[in-house]
Amino acid sequence: MDTFFIASEKVDSPSAFDLATLSSAESNSAGSGFSSSSRSDSSQWRIGIELRANQHWDLRLGYLEDDTPQPAAGMSPLLSDADRKAYMGGLGYHTDRFRFDIAYEYVDPETRSTEGMSHDGFDGTYESESPLLHMSFTLKF
Repeated sequence: MDTFFIASEKVDSPSAFDLATLSSAESNSAGSGFSSSSRSDSSQWRIGIELRANQHWDLRLGYLEDDTPQPAAGMSPLLSDADRKAYMGGLGYHTDRFRFDIAYEYVDPETRSTEGMSHDGFDGTYESESPLLHMSFTLKF
């Protein structure tokens, strides 16, 4: 079952909402030893807002929550997925000739343990964080 509701920046709306319910995924090609039947359904929630400060400047804020479909037994150093939250903020400057966007995203996955059930023998507790910087420049001609 795949269900998607997406309001994107093309929609003339002050905010954007995403809901994605994902069906069981295909088996992992990285060799973690579990089949698609061992995964569970998962949901992802996103909310974002863009404020047009004036004719040239835009300010963006966003938040997401993403539940993992991966069971603890399928975790390994190559695929240590966990439920996560992410916080985003961005700034855009645009004219008739170009556009420059910069954004910061902090992804904060929960600490997760294999609970002694790893298929590949990679038992342990996995912790991570991802501070990300995104930039784009668009030239119109």
